[in-house]
Amino acid sequence: MKFKKEIILSYFFQAGNVIIAFLTTIILTKMLTQSDWGNYSLFQNLGLMTSIIGGLSLPSAVIYFVASSKIDTVKVLFNFSVFQLIISVVTILSIFFINNYVSHDLLNLKINNYYYLIFIYVLLLMVNNILVSVMRGEFMFNHVNIIIFISNLLLLSFYIYYYFFEKFTSVSINTAVVLLLVNTGLQFFLNLSFLFKKLQFKKLGFSALNRNEIKEIFKFVITVYIANVVQIFVYKIDAWILYKYVGSGITGIYTLAVTVSQTTWLFATAVSTILFSLISQTGSNGINNTVSLYLRLSLYATLFLGFSLTVAVYFLSDLIFGVQYRAIIYIIPILLIGIIPFSIVIIFGSYVAGINRNKLNLISSSISFFIVIILDLILIPKYQYWGAAAATVIAYLSSCLYCIMVLKLKYNIHFNSYINPIFLYNDVKKILKLN
Repeated sequence: MKFKKEIILSYFFQAGNVIIAFLTTIILTKMLTQSDWGNYSLFQNLGLMTSIIGGLSLPSAVIYFVASSKIDTVKVLFNFSVFQLIISVVTILSIFFINNYVSHDLLNLKINNYYYLIFIYVLLLMVNNILVSVMRGEFMFNHVNIIIFISNLLLLSFYIYYYFFEKFTSVSINTAVVLLLVNTGLQFFLNLSFLFKKLQFKKLGFSALNRNEIKEIFKFVITVYIANVVQIFVYKIDAWILYKYVGSGITGIYTLAVTVSQTTWLFATAVSTILFSLISQTGSNGINNTVSLYLRLSLYATLFLGFSLTVAVYFLSDLIFGVQYRAIIYIIPILLIGIIPFSIVIIFGSYVAGINRNKLNLISSSISFFIVIILDLILIPKYQYWGAAAATVIAYLSSCLYCIMVLKLKYNIHFNSYINPIFLYNDVKKILKLN
């Protein structure tokens, strides 16, 4: 596989997807009230957190076992899809039970009005994650990105048409949520159709996993699952705690700042997805130079994007989002102090997962988790979104320092090998050779 070519193509596709998502966010912040935008963001967070918590990290296992060819692709697709379907139903029913009979305030969201919408959204997310993971395990990265691009572009086109041509300057949160479901469903059906056609399955019969395969999958999944659940709480818990103390309006401002800031991970996420599949297939032999190269490129790409974003938001925030979101021009630079170095953690995570050293990811996630929880509870009641931003930065930097130490002490990948800007010129020349 032309690894560098795949990286570049994946980067540009993901750049297009990020731009589309960004434009969609801009229009939605204008069409939804500030409070509805906060609730819409919480709805998305609930779906994402539920899909990861209930997903048992099966998507990561799918990529690993398909890319390494340890289990037949068709066998993985059918078994994991059926298992994920069952889990998704059990997970969402559990959430409804807890919300109704244990704690009505657990989710900090009035989900009684969204029962069936949440159920459909989580169901589509979780099963679609399996399809996407099979495609990535088969190194169909750009096909995945094209499908996401098409569906997101259609959603954006819909909002543009109604906002600019039909003069619908407002939309209900129910409509926005339904359109989100339609977009997710479209991705699911396109992925399913393409996967079956591309792999040309001659036999679609169900073949169950044997005992040894189940045992190996379980060993891989358990640590990855705990690490992923912990990490998603690190990403999202600040919004829930913030909502608990100050409501959806201020939470909407903060979640917008976080969403915009995390677009700077564009290159790092493009690299990490492919790097995980590559290392799962080839192992760690001779891969250190490649890891150093993409650690370096990811860090400086994130730094460049972060600087550009800060300048752009400072001058264009009022025009793009409106004066009600002006605080993001001050929140974003604070968040970037932690988000830029965290690109190292993203690449580190793919590297150690690819060589099946998932306990290291768990330790990294746990460090961030305990720090962000403690600091959120201390800082948010008094400093609101400033406290949430500060807690996030400290948590991200702590996790980053741990990863730097592990790379040096355990894998002989020294900090200077990916922080030194002198290497950047040769890096760019190498990456552009496409070989």
